[in-house]
Amino acid sequence: MKQISKSDSDRLSAIRFPLIVGVVYIHNYDVFTNTKNVATGTAWQEAFAYFSIHLMAQGIARLAVPIFFIISGYFLFLGFKPNQQSYLIEIKKRIKTLFVPFVFWNTLVLAFTIAVQLSSSGSQLFSGRFKSPLEFTPYEYLDAILGLQRKPIAYHFWFIRDLIVLCIASPAIYFIVKKAGGYFIAAIFCFWLFDFWPQTTLSLDGILFFSVGCWVALRQKSLFALDMHAPFWAGAYLLTLGVSTTIGEHDLQGRFIHNLGIALGIPLALYASGLACKSESIRTKLIQLAPASFFVYAAHDPAIGLFRKIALKTLGTPNHLTVAVLYFFIPAVLIVLLTFMYKGLNRALPKFTSLITGGR
Repeated sequence: MKQISKSDSDRLSAIRFPLIVGVVYIHNYDVFTNTKNVATGTAWQEAFAYFSIHLMAQGIARLAVPIFFIISGYFLFLGFKPNQQSYLIEIKKRIKTLFVPFVFWNTLVLAFTIAVQLSSSGSQLFSGRFKSPLEFTPYEYLDAILGLQRKPIAYHFWFIRDLIVLCIASPAIYFIVKKAGGYFIAAIFCFWLFDFWPQTTLSLDGILFFSVGCWVALRQKSLFALDMHAPFWAGAYLLTLGVSTTIGEHDLQGRFIHNLGIALGIPLALYASGLACKSESIRTKLIQLAPASFFVYAAHDPAIGLFRKIALKTLGTPNHLTVAVLYFFIPAVLIVLLTFMYKGLNRALPKFTSLITGGR
C-alpha cells in the first residue's frame, strides 16, 4: 500500500470529527421542519431562523458525506492491486470495519424501537420513519437491518450500506476509472449536478465521490492538491452557498446551485483542515477526538430525535429564535455526551468498543 505523508495523514485524521459534527447537524434539521408551521415571532425572527438553520443543515454540513466517500475511496485504492488475493484481503478488512458495526447498530436500533413502542409511556416520543416494527414480516426485519430495498432502520447507516456495496464493486470501479478516468467521473458528475438518478438503493453521491477518491489515488495525487487555489474555492463557494441558502432547493435550478456549492466547498473544507493543523493544540485535540467519530455517528440517532421531541414537547409552542437555538444547542450537547460516553466505554470495554466501531 502506498504511504501518504505525515502531514496528509494528520489532516485526514483531524477532519474526521468535524465532519461527523456536520452529519449530526444535518440530522437535526427536523427541528425546523417540525415547527415551521407553528413557531411564533416576527418576520425577521422567522427569516433569521430559516437562514441560519439552512446555512448549516443544507449548506455547510452537506460537505461531510461527499468528503467521507472521497476519503474512503482514496484509502481503498491506494496501492490497490486488481487480483483476487488483494480483493479478498480488502473485503476481509471491510467486514470488520464496516459490516460488523453496520449489523450491530441496526440490530440495536431495531430492538430499541420495538422496546420503546411496546412501552405506553415511550411510544409517543419515538416513532419510526416507516411502519411500526411490531408489524414487520420476517423479510422486513432483515430489510430493516441490511437496507436491501429501503434505508436501514438506523437510517443514517445508508452511508455504510452504500460503502459496503461500493467496496464489493471495487474491481469494477477500478477498471472503469483506470480506463475512462476523468470522462467517467465527468459523466457521473453531470448526473449528480442536475440531481438525475432514478435508482434509490445506491446513492449517486457514493458512486461519484468514491470514484473521485479512486481517481486521485490511482493518479498518486494528494487529496490536498487543490490547496493552492483556495482563494478561488472560498469566493465561489461562499457565493453559491449564499444563493442556495436564500432560494432553497425546491426546483431544478435550486438543486443545481446547491450541488454546485457542494462541489466547490469540498476542496475548501480540505484546505481548512490544513489551516487547523497549523496550530499544534488544535491539531492535537482534533486527532485525539478522531477515534470517537464513528461512535458519535452511530449513536447520535435515534438519540437526537428523542432529545428534539422532548425539548419541543417541553416548550410547547416555541418562537422562531428558540427553534434556531434548539437547532444548534441540541447537537452540541449530544455530541459532548456521546464523546464522553465513548471514552468511558473504551476504557471499560476496549475490545467491545473496537468491535462496534469497526476497530477505529
